[in-house]
Amino acid sequence: MAFQAPYDFFNLTSSGNGLVVQESSENASAAIATGHNDKGDIVAWHKYGERLSPSATYILGKDYSLPSLQCGTPVAGTGDYSGKKFVYAGVTISTSAGQPPSIQVTGEEIPSSIDHSDCIYNIPSDTLKLCHHAQILWGAPLDNLGDGNFLQSANYTAGGTISTATKDGEVVSYDITEGQLEV
Repeated sequence: MAFQAPYDFFNLTSSGNGLVVQESSENASAAIATGHNDKGDIVAWHKYGERLSPSATYILGKDYSLPSLQCGTPVAGTGDYSGKKFVYAGVTISTSAGQPPSIQVTGEEIPSSIDHSDCIYNIPSDTLKLCHHAQILWGAPLDNLGDGNFLQSANYTAGGTISTATKDGEVVSYDITEGQLEV
């Protein structure tokens, strides 16, 4: 990965679907245990429980069909992140007049040994258009604004909270809870 180049943690651009990753972040975290001598000085330390909570923002290169995004779905990492697995936690779609539509995806790293995919929140199917104006998705009742009134922006959020069980700082299981859909 090039220095400061955005990375597609969620493998959404690989299928030629028209998405382009605009920006991304690892959001890495870890716990540190320290050992002290009789003066209180740190004489040893150990880092454990390292996890990524990546996010990526995508813009459209063509119309995009939304049903491929499912919160709770695990995805295998690629490139520099081969051997890692991430799970979708949330999706935010932003549309507004004069701006390209964007999709922000957030997630959590889970151990690649965990194979749990029965708890998924499906995002309603729809098509996000390439046009640079506010868009009505998921049947949102935003089209009766009255004469001379126009929708300037519309944002949509779907997702949940990734809950984990850990042992010695390492994730041993996960699930997605508290699902919500906000228009």
